[in-house]
Amino acid sequence: MAYFKNFILLPIFFIAISCSGVDMYNTSYTPSMLMPLETRAFLLEEGTRPTLIMTPDIEKDLEVLINQNYVIVGESKFNGPEGGVDDAIGLAKKLGVTHILLNAKYAYDASKKAYKYVENFDYIPLESGYLAGTGQVYSQIFYEKIPNPIYVPYRKNVSVYHHRAIFLVKMKKQ
Repeated sequence: MAYFKNFILLPIFFIAISCSGVDMYNTSYTPSMLMPLETRAFLLEEGTRPTLIMTPDIEKDLEVLINQNYVIVGESKFNGPEGGVDDAIGLAKKLGVTHILLNAKYAYDASKKAYKYVENFDYIPLESGYLAGTGQVYSQIFYEKIPNPIYVPYRKNVSVYHHRAIFLVKMKKQ
């Protein structure tokens, strides 16, 4: 039973982690070499953006770049929802690499727990009284409107992709 429970919980945990706001390119990054020294490679210059190559056939384009004297500095692989490329570009800037090969292939559809917020108000009674000129006390009830939103859970469908990013620099001729 414990095995079955873990078998069910593991994919749910994975989907929850991959759908969060974590920078998965940085988290899943694996260096393939120590960063080449500036004297041996053309590193990203300050204030410039790396070249981003979105490719359906990453192996073919990688072979072309390697034949042009590029070397792999590192790689990121993970499964997660389709996302922007800003995290990959941010990691490339941090590493000082000039080129990113990026590929995202559809894997499957999944769902995760999400919440809708429904506007709701509570009304709190407030009693108010005053003394009239005749000496009589009149009581009046007013209601104060206080926001109290309701959080309604639902299942949100997300598409999960196999992401792969390869970070490269071009070596100088020696």
